[in-house]
Amino acid sequence: MKYPQRGSLLFLILALSLLGAARADEAKHEALLGKPAPDFKAEYAVNGTFKGLADLKGKVVLLVFGHLSKSPTWNVLSTADGWYARHKSDGFEVFVIPVYDYKAAEQWRWSRFEPTSGKAFKAKNATREQEEMALKAFATDRQLTYPLLRLAPEEASKIFGDTYGVTSVPQSVLIDRKGIVRLIRVGDGDEKLRSLEMTIDKLAK
Repeated sequence: MKYPQRGSLLFLILALSLLGAARADEAKHEALLGKPAPDFKAEYAVNGTFKGLADLKGKVVLLVFGHLSKSPTWNVLSTADGWYARHKSDGFEVFVIPVYDYKAAEQWRWSRFEPTSGKAFKAKNATREQEEMALKAFATDRQLTYPLLRLAPEEASKIFGDTYGVTSVPQSVLIDRKGIVRLIRVGDGDEKLRSLEMTIDKLAK
């Protein structure tokens, strides 16, 4: 009788673990729909300001959780630029929330962004000032006109893990003028972007 090799077994265990996490997050997403969006605070914002979701009642809000160096996130952001330009005057707001490993024993910050490669780099000895400069460089390179938010580790643990269920990015969360979560989409597929656009057009009227 043949037994699976160790590498294959580890891969299977990892795949099952990821599948379990994805299903758990899908359950969190389902539980959020139609409910008030969990409020949170940012450690700081660049390219704009952010006081908290509670201060944005009366506006349509799109939260984009993403990775600075990944093209799917860039695709969502470049598409969101058009939505923002079209509906900014209607009270539509977009906020980008870069994800990071908030569970790490040593907290690393974004230290620099290289426009030529499109890569963002982290370092454990990076300062907040360096990180702010890196995020500003990313916003400039991607020609973003809306804020990027940095969440402190405790807030990130609550928001990424406990409430919004962020394990795969980009994750887009659309919130209506009453502060209710109306749509959650993970990824940058055409159908997902179309559903976001149609719902934004409807809510921002």
